[in-house]
Amino acid sequence: MFTFEGVPFIISGIVSLILGVVLLTLHVKHCVVDRSYRRVKVTLSLTAFIYAFTDFCILEFINHNMNCFILDDCLIPILFYVQVSLITFAMLDILHSKLADSRNLFLCLTIPIVLGLVYLLLFSISGKDTFFPEDGYTFFSNSEVAYSICLIIYAIVISSFPICIALLLSAVVSYNNKLNCYFSGKNVEDGQRWCILVYGVIIYFILSALDLIVSDFTLDPVITLLSTIAFALLVFVIFKMQSQHKAIAPIEKITVGSYDLVPESDNHSISTIVRSWEWRKDKPFLKEDITVEDVANQMEIDTQQLSNYINSVYNLNFNSWISNMRINEVNRLLVSQKQMSISDIALRTGFTDQTILERTFKRTLGITPSAYREENLQLRHNFPQKG
Repeated sequence: MFTFEGVPFIISGIVSLILGVVLLTLHVKHCVVDRSYRRVKVTLSLTAFIYAFTDFCILEFINHNMNCFILDDCLIPILFYVQVSLITFAMLDILHSKLADSRNLFLCLTIPIVLGLVYLLLFSISGKDTFFPEDGYTFFSNSEVAYSICLIIYAIVISSFPICIALLLSAVVSYNNKLNCYFSGKNVEDGQRWCILVYGVIIYFILSALDLIVSDFTLDPVITLLSTIAFALLVFVIFKMQSQHKAIAPIEKITVGSYDLVPESDNHSISTIVRSWEWRKDKPFLKEDITVEDVANQMEIDTQQLSNYINSVYNLNFNSWISNMRINEVNRLLVSQKQMSISDIALRTGFTDQTILERTFKRTLGITPSAYREENLQLRHNFPQKG
């Protein structure tokens, strides 16, 4: 029997079903997609199908004039836990985290799913012979065994929120470190967009936890639609950024936190090799979007070896090291090339545009390039060099 009460769940269920099918079947043309990204799509498609299944279960109860809060005892929290786990796993995969392992996901899902199956089995053998008799279920749910299982399930679900948030925040920190240890310049800023997406997912988790704890059937349809919209936006952003996911994959080559240097090779210490590269006349550090692997290949040393050296000796990551050398070159040009515009200097020193140069310059020296030029030219005017 159709009721307007079920309209939001119909819309949400259909949208979720469509999203699940799209995630499994749609491929963007002219884009090389790696295995990790395919795994993200499959994980999110399973999440979409669970959204749809949840909505259709609620619709079935509404159509039979049954109390939907019965589902909150066991089924809804388990399905919700699975959704949160799958989304967390997908976000960890996007951040190229080592925690994004299918075995870890399997272990996370095993206990609540087994408890749910035990709960269903106990109800099925409770002696009731009609399809989900509400009165019989009410009697069963009030039993000590059923209550204990529900209590354990809710304890697992509620505790999973801070755990998932902590895992994502830890993965963001590790991801940022690796990003800065491998890439430079604009590539770092582009890669950090994934962090914004993850922060959005964390906010979604917090709101979802509040919704799970405070159940209000008058608000549930609205929250269901909002959750579906948020999930659809998540899918859209991930589709738009799939080529970037492939581009940042090389950060997996970097291990952050290991600073043991490899012994001297070919009678040259790594210090001599690095210094020689820094003082090359062609100034290779000015090349736009240069990576630690590019530099290591030019030096003919191992990528991890170079990254470890920069971290341990200079106490900087690769991005900061390159940025500092570029800023030194900017300083020179600001004073020696008085007619050159800030925009032209940005292009000559490896910055993609003036805005990025000004932001980096101010973060490094505390003033803008224009102010730096004005101060130094004033000093030269007041104290002219002899000779």
